[in-house]
Amino acid sequence: MAAWLPKMLHYPRRVLFIDGFAGPGEYIDGEDGSPIIALEALTSHSAFDKMQGEIIFVFIEKDQDRAKHLESVVEPYKERLSENCIRIFNSPFSEKISEILDAYESSGQRFPPAFVMIDPFGVAHAPMSVIRRILSYPSTEVSFSFMYEAINRFGARPEFERHLDDLFGCKDWREGLSVPDQDSKRMFFYDLYEECLREAGAESVLRYELYKGEKPVYAIFFASQRLEGCEVMKDAMWKTSPSGSYQFKGAKAHQPLLGIDQIDFVPFRRELRGEFGPRGWVSIEEVQQYVRSDKTFYRTGHLKVKTLRPMETEGELEARSSNPNWRPGIYPPGTQLRFLML
Repeated sequence: MAAWLPKMLHYPRRVLFIDGFAGPGEYIDGEDGSPIIALEALTSHSAFDKMQGEIIFVFIEKDQDRAKHLESVVEPYKERLSENCIRIFNSPFSEKISEILDAYESSGQRFPPAFVMIDPFGVAHAPMSVIRRILSYPSTEVSFSFMYEAINRFGARPEFERHLDDLFGCKDWREGLSVPDQDSKRMFFYDLYEECLREAGAESVLRYELYKGEKPVYAIFFASQRLEGCEVMKDAMWKTSPSGSYQFKGAKAHQPLLGIDQIDFVPFRRELRGEFGPRGWVSIEEVQQYVRSDKTFYRTGHLKVKTLRPMETEGELEARSSNPNWRPGIYPPGTQLRFLML
């Protein structure tokens, strides 16, 4: 949110933050819920007074008591923000978001840029058909918490099948039930869900897995229509510090990606050689475009000083430029690179 807000509100326009399973706003142990975290991210942001756009927070919660409690805990924020800035709906997510989309479509209005957070307790009421509708609009992004353990425990029950058909938007998930190895089984469902998001219209899909110790807890899928959205999400996740024994891992990495002091860039070097080595000379712009995308979990801040410069020093990379002021170890626009296949 801290990264997303100033970028989206830099222009005088309306944007939406939609929390589909908002909860009560706070929990028994005093921990803030996602609505409060989102509101705090806005009101305490260093650039808050410079933001030109208007943001509407849409909090959807189907449990009546939780929705009522949420009303009370967001009340103080209405004093600093406009009354109309925060909207709470006591409804199932899939029903309310469909109503919102229907209203925009029937009125002929363009659906605003939106960040939609879908964090269900299980797998129900978050169908792929709804996500497909959300992703049909430009500048929409979806963060989805994928609860694999619910699938692993209940997937074979007949009464659970309808929920999984809706979740994936297809029946292909049934093939995963017969996978004997637990890690392979989990990866089957993760890979299938990522594939379904892409088929639903996502231009970029990032996947992060939350671990407690060595045990996987759940995965977060981030689907975006913008390359910039993908880049912002990667930057934010790399800066996230896991708390206690929890840690995030990127799906394509063999190390904890986030909140660590010592990052292993050897896999990144292999990625770049594998992607660009066979092509011969390529531009720095092509390499930067690759790093901004969902093809790697490394970020643009890892590229030049942390990776390219040591590769050049150690003879894994050649660089050249027509700029008379160019020198090795510096990669300004127009620089040509050749990754050497070792």
